[in-house]
Amino acid sequence: MIIGLVLSLIATPFIGYLSDRISFEFQFIVAFGMRLSAALSFFLLQKPDSNFSMFIVVILIISNYAEHIVTNSFFSKRIAGDVRGSYRGIVQAIALLFAFVFQIVSYKLVKNGFRASIPMIIIATFDGLVIYACFIIGVF
Repeated sequence: MIIGLVLSLIATPFIGYLSDRISFEFQFIVAFGMRLSAALSFFLLQKPDSNFSMFIVVILIISNYAEHIVTNSFFSKRIAGDVRGSYRGIVQAIALLFAFVFQIVSYKLVKNGFRASIPMIIIATFDGLVIYACFIIGVF
């Protein structure tokens, strides 16, 4: 876990730099695609203490930070300066609410006999929907 955080610390300034120079559509597809791939890779893990497991966790952590940078950059460049603070507060509240609901739902599902990988399926589904929206809606 510490390795993932250290690598994220190194990667996030670079991701932020690229966020100012690359189209948002490409950024969303790459960031959410990385997390989608990492979440689905949990099904390939045979030993939780293997190098491949560590690699997947590192990719998952970096892709989480990449998603935050991309989405914050996207909205910050489109929202008027006098409401950006309100926006950040609302976004953080909604993120915390969804994290809380996600943890409760995941816990209940695993406790009631579903596979332990069900949280990764939920994450992969959400990320897949975001990527789908990038292609189909063409908001960018």
